[in-house]
Amino acid sequence: MTSICTKLLVVNNIAHQATNSFVNYGPLAEVNATSILRPVIYLDPTITPVNFAPVQQRLLTIFPTIKHRRRFAFGSYDELSPIARLGIVLVIVQLFYPISFDDIFSVVNSIFGSANLEEVNHLISLTVAVGYVHRVGDLDDLFSIDSSAKPLLEFKKSDERDRIRISVIDFYREHFTELYDLLHTSVP
Repeated sequence: MTSICTKLLVVNNIAHQATNSFVNYGPLAEVNATSILRPVIYLDPTITPVNFAPVQQRLLTIFPTIKHRRRFAFGSYDELSPIARLGIVLVIVQLFYPISFDDIFSVVNSIFGSANLEEVNHLISLTVAVGYVHRVGDLDDLFSIDSSAKPLLEFKKSDERDRIRISVIDFYREHFTELYDLLHTSVP
């Protein structure tokens, strides 16, 4: 459990902050002793909306973002080779899993402005057929990278992919609310 504790950020009800309970003296004490995201954050859920600013501040303190990133340079979707198009679809699934087909298409379209719906459908079908992506969800309507598949992008730190994923989702939430709302339905 210690390896999990080092990566936990615990947010608890402020009403339980000073109680002498097993939870406070057991699991929360362990997290406070070992987590890189310590100490436990206490919030008041009775205030609507709940103020998550302390959570955001903690995450930004531990995982600072670069203020002025260079823009990723790419051509139009039509200029990409078929293997590059496949790679883009796979990376989108890897970053936003589980994700629906409509959301995959929306993300591709928001990045490139013009994508062929039928082609993206074929690319997803191909990735499922070769076992790189599998269907998940109650209706098998979502897609996720197969856990045994080797990733297309290797990251130096194991939490780097999750940090990128959080940054992308936060960027869409802040600047492209309508697209975030589309992603919000499939991003855990």
